[in-house]
Amino acid sequence: MNFLIVDDSPINRKLMEQLLKQVVRESITMAEDGEQALELYRDLRENKERIVIFLDINMPKLNGIETLKALRKLEAQDKGEPAIVFIITNYDQDNSEYLCRMLGANAFMTKPVLRDSLLKEMKRHLGEDDILLVDEIH
Repeated sequence: MNFLIVDDSPINRKLMEQLLKQVVRESITMAEDGEQALELYRDLRENKERIVIFLDINMPKLNGIETLKALRKLEAQDKGEPAIVFIITNYDQDNSEYLCRMLGANAFMTKPVLRDSLLKEMKRHLGEDDILLVDEIH
């Protein structure tokens, strides 16, 4: 399994990475905008492993909504397994969650993301067996 964090804020990327490292041991890749995320996503798809994306909405160049549309279009073209997409944002307008879900987002979470909330959503979308708290592994 591969994890991709997409956020234009270096601080937010680092915080999300630290949070994820408490939950999983898999590879974590980071992108600072939607264009870079699409390039990295294409590379990750070549491995044929499951991909989990944490995607911010407000970003320069290609925002999260445009990136999500492009991801789903790419998946439809190559018929590969769709990525699990978590929208993680402080952009909380009335219709943003609905729009993201209509475009194929699996989950919508507002910042700051708490470990328990993240763990609950990850278990719900990835399954109990794929998620194990790192500090419980000994």
